Amino acid sequence: MAGGGINKNIVSDEYIILYNWIHQYLKLNGNEAETFALIYSFYQKEGFYGGSAGYISKRLCIPFRTAQRILNKLEEYKYIAKEKGDFKARNRYFINVEYITSLVPFLNLGQNVSSSNSELTTKCRKGYDKMSYKY
Repeated sequence: MAGGGINKNIVSDEYIILYNWIHQYLKLNGNEAETFALIYSFYQKEGFYGGSAGYISKRLCIPFRTAQRILNKLEEYKYIAKEKGDFKARNRYFINVEYITSLVPFLNLGQNVSSSNSELTTKCRKGYDKMSYKY
């Protein structure tokens, strides 16, 4: 299951929205920005990202090892926090709300994507239902 919730296609059929604040305040670009935006989209819907580096790899068309490195970097930057899973459950990743709002003071992290200010949006990336990307 992609995000760890009930509907496995909850984000895969939708857009990933890259907000200007991800670039401007968090100083993320490229794959790091897209990975954070993906995790942020799950945060908005489910409160956490419960997927794997493999899902990120397939969803963003990047190598598996790159997805792992990006997750580690985002955790190192303190933008996300990881709750380690066990053999029954996957890791869960949470947005570090306090830290990010200290960097982006105008940000309302509870804001829904559909009600967001379009001026804060730089680019959208459409999801792919059937990808045959090998990692």
